[in-house]
Order: sequence, then structure tokens, then C-alpha cells
Amino acid sequence: MSWSARDKHSAIAKLPYESLLQILTYMSYDGLAQCVRVCRLWSAVASDSSLWATVDLSKVRSKLFSDADVSSFICAQIVGNAKTIAVRNPYYLSGRDLSPLLSALGYAKRPTRSQLQTLKLENYQGLDCNALSFCLASPSIGHNLHTISLHGTHVDNTVIRALCQNKAICANLRQLDLSFCAIRSDNVRLIADTLQTLEGLSLSGNLAIEGEAIEYLLKKQGTHLSSLELRFIWGLHASWFVDYFNKSVEGGVKFLDIRGCEHFTRKDLRQLSGICPDAKVLSSVVLEDDSIEGYQQFLYMMATASIADDIPVSVDIVSDLPIMKNSSIWV
Repeated sequence: MSWSARDKHSAIAKLPYESLLQILTYMSYDGLAQCVRVCRLWSAVASDSSLWATVDLSKVRSKLFSDADVSSFICAQIVGNAKTIAVRNPYYLSGRDLSPLLSALGYAKRPTRSQLQTLKLENYQGLDCNALSFCLASPSIGHNLHTISLHGTHVDNTVIRALCQNKAICANLRQLDLSFCAIRSDNVRLIADTLQTLEGLSLSGNLAIEGEAIEYLLKKQGTHLSSLELRFIWGLHASWFVDYFNKSVEGGVKFLDIRGCEHFTRKDLRQLSGICPDAKVLSSVVLEDDSIEGYQQFLYMMATASIADDIPVSVDIVSDLPIMKNSSIWV
């Protein structure tokens, strides 16, 4: 569509490119797709890379991808320009609504190598794992990709395999969040064997992960992982993390989250702090020591805390209590 004689003299037609670009920053993605049809100038502005560098699809509706022309334009702009794609807690999107975009990212040819640096698909229920696997397996997507977050999005083995078999991703990925994704121990071992450039990894809330898989991960990648989140992973042992902290002294462990994990005591935390004083360790540890004396101190602490709060408590400290073999639970 071209300008009419009257439109050529309108105020908006006289706006400089930069001003029109600023106005279009307030447009929705489907609105930008409609602007392309107005004239050549608007088409150029609506396709400006700065408008598509950071794409947040968290609140868009399904109809965004239902119109073939609109979907084609949006996917082309995201593939060619997006550095960050985020979909967090999508309310209006179904599991397959994002499939056209993921497929477009996967089909991108090497000459149009993706500029994508950060991909966040968080708490996306029913996400099409086949489309995501196809996207992550593409040789063009991983050259700049350094952060992937699938927090709260259930993924299957095909997604993890595609992630770990993409050589470009293996060479560049720095941060990976797979917390509450329902992954298993074999997935952790595959990650440990392939993603050798990781600096931060979150595996919290994956109850199917066994402690031995975390031990394997620490042995394979403990020298360069500076941030590790392992909330609610059972079967962990403090000695593994002492070795992990000792190996990481040069780079330095910056963050460790072991809340909800058993077999840790305050004594263990002091030992870790002595190795890396600047490390931030989040834990739910209450025991001073994993012994009878440690439990006595814990009971005394609880009793005195309750008394301080004016709550009547009666606690008898027993000096000789039987305990189960290889267990920290009283009988």
C-alpha cells in the first residue's frame, strides 16, 4: 500500500525513522506484522532488528501463530534477529502453539546463523518436545547460545539428547536450568559427559535423580562448575562436595543450593566455608553434627528457642540413645 496525496503531508509521514521506531516499540508482535503492510517505510521500521532483539511471548495468545502470514513474518524476524526468547508461565498458549517458531529456528540455514543467546521456556505445560528437540538439534542455533532455562517444563529424553549432541551448544553453553523438569539420572550422566563448558547448572526438584549421578557429575565437571542448584535431591554426601570445593579453588565455587537434602550438618557447612569462604551455600541444615551429641544440641536449641518464645516445652535429654546402623535417624 502506498501513501495517498493527503497522507504524504500528514504529521506521521514526516516523522524521522528513529521517532517512528520508538513509537513501534509499544506495538504488539501481531501489530508489527500489520505495520509491514502499510508502506515500505513502515515495513522497514517494523523489521528493525532492535524491535526483535528481546522477544517475550509469555502473554501472547494462540492467535498470534494461527494466521499464516503473521506467523511467517514473526518467525522470520525472531530467527534472524532475536538474541533472547522468553516464555514464562504462558497462560494463553497451548503445548503446540510454539511449534512453528521452534521449527523455524530448527530449519534456519547456516548462512542465516541464529543470533540467539538466551532461550527460556519456563513452566510451559505440555510443550511439544518433538519441536523443541528439532530446534535444539539444529547446527545453526548453538553458535551464540549460552543460556538455556527449561525450569518447570517437563521434557523427555529426546530433548536432553538433542541438547547434548549439538556440537555448537556443547562448545558454547554456560548456564543450564533443568530444575523441576522430571529428568532422570541417565540424563545427568549424559550432561556430565558432553556439556563441558557449563558454569552454572540447576537440577533442583528432579526427584528421580539418584545421588550417584550427582557424584558422577561432580567428578566430571567439578573443576569449572561455579554454580550448582540441587534442592530436594536425595542421597547426597558431604564428602563429594568437599572434593568438589577443593577442585574448584582456582575458579571458585560461587553458589551451592542444597536445601531439602539430607546427610548435611553444620559441621559440613563450616568445612565447605573454610575451603571457599566467598561461596554462598543455601541449606536447610539444623544439626550441628550427625551424632548423638549433635542431636542433643539440636533438641536443646529447639527447647531454649521455644522457651524464649514463651511456649511451654518439656524435653528430656537422654545420654545414651540407640541409633540405626548407617543412619542418622533415631530408633
